[in-house]
Amino acid sequence: MAIIESGVSSPNTGDRVQRLSRVGSRVVSADIAALRQQGRKVLSLLPHPECPLPAHVIEAAIAAARDPHSPPSRGLLALRQAIARRLTAETGAAIDPGEQVLATNGAMQALFVSFAALFDPGDEMLVPAPCFFLDGIADLVGVQLRYVQMDEAQGYRWDYEHLAAAITPHTRAIYVNTPENPTGYVLTEEDMRAVARLAAEHGLWVVADESYDRMIYDGRTHVSMLAIPSVGPRTVLIRSCTKSYAMAAWRVGYIVAPPRAIAAMTKVLEWQCLYGNAVCQAAAAAAINGPSDWLDGVAQEFQRNRDILCQAVASTPGLSCVVPQGGPFVFLNVAGLGVDGDRFAHYLLHQLDCPATSGSTMEATDHVRIAFGGDPEVVAEAGRRLARAAQAHEK
Repeated sequence: MAIIESGVSSPNTGDRVQRLSRVGSRVVSADIAALRQQGRKVLSLLPHPECPLPAHVIEAAIAAARDPHSPPSRGLLALRQAIARRLTAETGAAIDPGEQVLATNGAMQALFVSFAALFDPGDEMLVPAPCFFLDGIADLVGVQLRYVQMDEAQGYRWDYEHLAAAITPHTRAIYVNTPENPTGYVLTEEDMRAVARLAAEHGLWVVADESYDRMIYDGRTHVSMLAIPSVGPRTVLIRSCTKSYAMAAWRVGYIVAPPRAIAAMTKVLEWQCLYGNAVCQAAAAAAINGPSDWLDGVAQEFQRNRDILCQAVASTPGLSCVVPQGGPFVFLNVAGLGVDGDRFAHYLLHQLDCPATSGSTMEATDHVRIAFGGDPEVVAEAGRRLARAAQAHEK
């Protein structure tokens, strides 16, 4: 048995990982947990649905727990078949569950294995910003993220001339996130067709992160990249059971892509973890295959909470936001207070027990991201605490 001597330092970790930042939301989650351990009553604001799982999902997990066999690297066939059926019904795209679907441990792993399979060091990916935190994955893989800022005054609507001008000989892909995290912009069919034209003209992959596909508001509908036939052979679709099926604790995501891409991604996944969790995958298959009435009303509940929080922002001097068309976040602009997002988010959490993530992790230093899932009374209280924070930072 090895003994670690007191006072003897261990060797350094690699320089690349020492420079690596943590995922912004996980830092906030750790801070929340530490504050609650101190007895603080931090508001419970959720970035995903929280519904009790129905009996058929639990029963599927129990049955899988009794099965000693490990799943294939690409995931349980029943899950891949369920994914293919659902997406074919939704988009009209013909999907081979054996060759075009890969189950992952959440959408974050889906992003990682996609990047690792698609890019060589020095390649570039076009990323409309503000955007979800991708920098750590990019740093580990070696891909360069080329951020293209969208105009808040235009509701973060995509500017395709701006995007096209940012393409270089090293660009290999466009990142598409709809509804967008953190802005809540929902891409339209016209947007999707514009992305398809851009990808075809420049020979690019489209990495389409559609994790919040069920969280769409005000009568809008989600349009999947897979619904645009012309871009199918160059589309990598990523979705998350955390958001679509209220399964945050189960960590199941998936990728749908052309066979050659899935083959490459499977190799990456195998070297990371060999294969995913069979019990979680069986539960996800049951959730996708079975009745979905237990999810009825989720979008309406989030829309209600969105309206509560946005009304509070609108009535608070110094604060503003674009009303999100989808997703679980309000992206709060604090520039009117003369304060940056880091400082304001820290104050909200550590002084007022209101969770918030700085926009500096999402390419918007004067913004703060706030989730609005949960009890509407808690969301209303969050709005009141935003007003208190704004008063404390008035110029």
